[in-house]
Amino acid sequence: MCNLLDPGVLQREIDEETISRNLPPELEYACRYWVDHLECSERSIEDGDATHCFLEKHLLHWLEAMSLLNETSLCVRLLARLQALAMPSDSVVAKFLHDAVRFVLRFVLILAEAPLQIYSLALLFSPESSSVRKVFIEQVL
Repeated sequence: MCNLLDPGVLQREIDEETISRNLPPELEYACRYWVDHLECSERSIEDGDATHCFLEKHLLHWLEAMSLLNETSLCVRLLARLQALAMPSDSVVAKFLHDAVRFVLRFVLILAEAPLQIYSLALLFSPESSSVRKVFIEQVL
């Protein structure tokens, strides 16, 4: 995202024009409010459904985008709200969301400062049993 090449680039070093060019208002809105829309649909999240598939493919992309938008702290609350929608509570997706909350809590300060570290440091230093790590470990930079 934003064609960032250096995994150590700091969020404050990325100019606003680059961010707005790569994260247009529509995408910005979607990143911030997709959970609100999902809640309003009154649908639960179940194993293998569209939301579960989205999370297993794009969770790190979403976290990177939220970091670029200076919204990293919001991610924990949004993931917790998603976790409440996961049915049954012992499902694969519920466990994945529980782990995603722990993952973000553990690395929130790093993610806020250096968006691309989600693909390296955060994954590498996650517990080997982490479902987030297992799903995304091949994306390590």
